[in-house]
Amino acid sequence: MCGVENGVYDCPASYKIIPFLCSLFEDDPYHFLFNGSIPLSFSDYFVTFWNRTEYLGQNTFLPYLNNEIPGKHNATYTSNFRSLEKVLLGMALNDTVVYPHESEQFGGYAFTDGDKDTKTVYTMREWSQYKNDAFGLRTLDEAGKISFAQFQGDHLRFSDEWWNAVVLPVFA
Repeated sequence: MCGVENGVYDCPASYKIIPFLCSLFEDDPYHFLFNGSIPLSFSDYFVTFWNRTEYLGQNTFLPYLNNEIPGKHNATYTSNFRSLEKVLLGMALNDTVVYPHESEQFGGYAFTDGDKDTKTVYTMREWSQYKNDAFGLRTLDEAGKISFAQFQGDHLRFSDEWWNAVVLPVFA
């Protein structure tokens, strides 16, 4: 539920209460240290959509997980992902942690070559890693093993009623 499947493309709202923090973070997101030694929690899955080269070269987690690094394909991860029986991708439509919220269903912002202001959202099926089936996402989707759900609300703030009506039946 509300996973950062394809990364976070902007600072969460809770960090924006300190006006300069997000600007400092975006200057060097993969090496930014809070208080000199503690990386911000979302650094490993932050996507510098305005600089693909930086994202692929500096992010040490997400590009490897999504098999985006040429020559570094993780066959074990792909095999394990393809072996899943069901995947439910739950999205909070008013999420203030994951931007854009479409990332919770493997969407994101298109890379814009230095332009932080243009934010064009793509969906899972429009994503290059889906199209080339880099880790088995398209395989699972075409096999009918992926379910999509959404709710009005903030990050992980779904109701018991929604959970019982939408999530539990998928795994029954």
